[in-house]
Amino acid sequence: MAGEDKKNRLLIGVIALLVVLVLLLGGGIGYIALKKEAVVTPAAVAAPAKADTASATAPNADATQKEINTLAAVDPEYSDQPPLFYQIKPDFLINLANEKQGRYLQVQVQISSRNPNMMASFETYSPLIKHELIELFTRKNFNELSSEQGKEHLRKEALLVIRKIIKKETGKVGVEDVLFTSFLMQ
Repeated sequence: MAGEDKKNRLLIGVIALLVVLVLLLGGGIGYIALKKEAVVTPAAVAAPAKADTASATAPNADATQKEINTLAAVDPEYSDQPPLFYQIKPDFLINLANEKQGRYLQVQVQISSRNPNMMASFETYSPLIKHELIELFTRKNFNELSSEQGKEHLRKEALLVIRKIIKKETGKVGVEDVLFTSFLMQ
């Protein structure tokens, strides 16, 4: 009986030790996860993001808007038509620039046009469009895209990139707008 009592005490001791180890491991993992989350929270990046975005993109935003305005979007022949949408597939999954932590952007992009003939052009030139958008997206960093102004500026830049490609390749403007129908940063 004394031997059996020692075995039971040893078993209880081993189980208690395992429980303590599991709790310590879980606490450590939780601490690390929460520490990383604290860096990602909007409160942690809101002030620098607004300052960086305002100073870094204000001149570029004006230049981008001027370029967008020079490329008229709606062909008068199709102005009374409802918009059509072309989704660029697959969604973009991009590593953001200059990030110490592995930050990425996942974005779904749709192009709108009122000209039904443009849908075939979007499909034909999809590889060029994807390439240029990847180049654009990879130049961005987390702070630039954390604010609404940063996202809107990126959308306008994407619109300009796509309009230039379509104008160069088809001789027509045809791109009315670019929409981000899904936008996730981590």
